[in-house]
Amino acid sequence: MMSKRRLQMQKREPVDSKWTENPNAPDMLDLMRQLENARKMDAIERALTEAKTDNGTPMIKPEQDNRRINQYTCETCGGVITTIDRVPGTTPFSLVCRATPGCNGRSYSSMYRVQPGLTPTHEWYKPDKLPRDPGMRQHVQMGGLLIRPVEKLAGDKNK
Repeated sequence: MMSKRRLQMQKREPVDSKWTENPNAPDMLDLMRQLENARKMDAIERALTEAKTDNGTPMIKPEQDNRRINQYTCETCGGVITTIDRVPGTTPFSLVCRATPGCNGRSYSSMYRVQPGLTPTHEWYKPDKLPRDPGMRQHVQMGGLLIRPVEKLAGDKNK
């Protein structure tokens, strides 16, 4: 026959009622996991705050500007496009080259590690209507953005 304490431990019930009155309260292991996750997030935040580009200038942090700048470099032709995120959302790591007409190479993201002040040639946007293509439709429904060339309008300083 098991003792009352061992039964409480197996059921994950609090052994001593002075610590908690709520039987659904998190146990010590859960609290330790939450603390460890908080410490990891603090370390990540510190690393992002101190992050620099290759020449030592501070990287643009997403919380500073929702309109993040990125670059994609083609591995075939070496062409580069500069993109801006017009709205928060998901953008791909790689895409078909848009820098050189006729090039079918893959362009890869620089993961937003770019020099501040670049002028975008393309923009990531959220479409007003869902695309007809099932794959693109799912991408947009899950928070993905679409890309298009930047259209400069007269008097528009943001584009």
